[in-house]
Amino acid sequence: MKKVLPIGLGFPHSVYEVVTAFNRRLREGKLSYRSIPTGFTPLDAYLGGGLQAEDLVLLGGPQGVGKTVAVLQMARNIAREGHALAIVVCFEHSEIYLLLRLLSMESVEVNDGILDGMTRKALRDAILRALDAEDSDPTQHGLELGLEWVLAHIPGAERAFNRISRYWQRLHLVRGSSRLTTVEVLETYIEKAQDDGFQDIVLFVDYLQKVPYRPPIGAPDPDTTQRIGHVVGGLKDVALATGVPIVAVAASDEAGLRAGRVRLADLLGPSLVQYECDVGIIQNPHDVGADGRQTVLWTIEKNRSGPNGVAMLFKLEGRYFYFDPQGIPFPIHRLSDNIESKNGEP
Repeated sequence: MKKVLPIGLGFPHSVYEVVTAFNRRLREGKLSYRSIPTGFTPLDAYLGGGLQAEDLVLLGGPQGVGKTVAVLQMARNIAREGHALAIVVCFEHSEIYLLLRLLSMESVEVNDGILDGMTRKALRDAILRALDAEDSDPTQHGLELGLEWVLAHIPGAERAFNRISRYWQRLHLVRGSSRLTTVEVLETYIEKAQDDGFQDIVLFVDYLQKVPYRPPIGAPDPDTTQRIGHVVGGLKDVALATGVPIVAVAASDEAGLRAGRVRLADLLGPSLVQYECDVGIIQNPHDVGADGRQTVLWTIEKNRSGPNGVAMLFKLEGRYFYFDPQGIPFPIHRLSDNIESKNGEP
């Protein structure tokens, strides 16, 4: 009986065949090795210009350090500058919630060194005023005018909306389902975008541990650790198969949270998580200034294409869901100099 391979697999190719296929894709413009800048200046410098094709990037850390803020801001930066289509799959927030965050982010203005913007609370309050206006005086037509009326009643909101309108076709948002949005579904999102004519794409997943895994028929259900291992391996397979960089937020395990500083080895799941990724970035709280503004330490703990063990400081403007992308001058140091892992080894 003739043997057949599982769907999606092929037989080994000779080097001649690989060269021929590579040349064909290059001539057709279907092969891109351009770095895709994240818009975070020091991070892009360490990553060789930005995100690289076929890479799996993990962004980890404890709660409250702005991991979702960073992901949405990277996606917005990529779409705004026209570098690629950015797809954000969020398992914790709806598309509308992310839109409200984007409006806050885009409202940020710096005048004479003073930062100002529109908070999500201000936007919510304006929506409530529209409801109240409609109820108390039907001639106000707050609800009938919808978003236009709401934005007109918040300083800076129309400016933020106009900024979003310049790139809104290059930024796609989707709410992930912990029951249905499998790795295969994520791959389908990429394939659909490629069929729609987008050549350069970045997929953002927030977050890794919520992606479901369906075992083959007859196979036992995996435990949490095994499931996460299947998911991270699947994401790397998708990155390789599509040539698309994938950035995934990753949660820390309890031991890492108790230690006070999360490391790459502390990410929830098997050791495969830290081995599969090409880049591992860990965020940790650093300091809170007298003005209440938080600085967050970003450390590149793994980087197959550049330096690792280097750290950056970014100021988080939590009210506006915004990081200052230029960073704060910070001396480069190696992790092994002053930070121990949870098992006591550098």
